[in-house]
Amino acid sequence: MNTTFEKIQYGIVGTLSLAATIFLVTTYFNWYTPSPFISFNIGLLALCLYAIHVIHEHSNRIKEITLVSLIPISITLIVSHYIQMIWKWEAIFTNVTMTKITLAMMMLLTIYGVMAYVRAKISYKKVRGNQRHNKTWRVGRKEADQLMKSDEIYIKLGEYYENNEQ
Repeated sequence: MNTTFEKIQYGIVGTLSLAATIFLVTTYFNWYTPSPFISFNIGLLALCLYAIHVIHEHSNRIKEITLVSLIPISITLIVSHYIQMIWKWEAIFTNVTMTKITLAMMMLLTIYGVMAYVRAKISYKKVRGNQRHNKTWRVGRKEADQLMKSDEIYIKLGEYYENNEQ
């Protein structure tokens, strides 16, 4: 069920995604390069929304992947802005060409990083899911006494209960 707060989050995530996409396109075609302050604010808002997403334990994967990808995209925009401003070797590559190369390479790294994050999250949930079932059986004092009186052998974390009375 979507509450008003979650609807506001979706609106902000959508706006940030649209702004980041527009800034990536305009930077690539050298129409407009956003200032590092704007890119930093996009990344900071995405980081805050991701922290809220994790704290509230929401299960929307698309929102999570979008927020995780917005953070390196903002770093990409910041780096490409500085590359465009400080690149002076015009004989090798122009600053526009170097900005495009930087943008393309960092976007490939971003895609790879997001894919690695998703794979790590999936494998973590599989392992955690397997371990969660092992924690359901615990031995209390009464059960330990019953185990000591029975003829069966039970092993738990290096300890064993065996009936030595014969």
